[in-house]
Amino acid sequence: MVNPLNGLIRCGECGRTMTSMRGSNRVLRLRCAHFKYGCNNRSSLLHQLEKMLLKERRKKEEEKEQVEHTLIPEIENVLDLYHATTSVDKKMSY
Repeated sequence: MVNPLNGLIRCGECGRTMTSMRGSNRVLRLRCAHFKYGCNNRSSLLHQLEKMLLKERRKKEEEKEQVEHTLIPEIENVLDLYHATTSVDKKMSY
């Protein structure tokens, strides 16, 4: 089975792609494609990277929900105020 993260994750050390491999204990790891040629970042446990990605995704979703929760009512208030002032301006011009 091919790991869906293959080629999507970049090495934090050199910027090259990380590819999946099985370690000596048969645990899946992501390895820098350039580790044999000078990169010091050898590999990372795949399940740890997956946990980190999911945690970041949840964090971004929570931030988005918080922004929507506070921003949408503010935008609605501004629009209501705008419509109220434009209708007053139209009445005054008659």
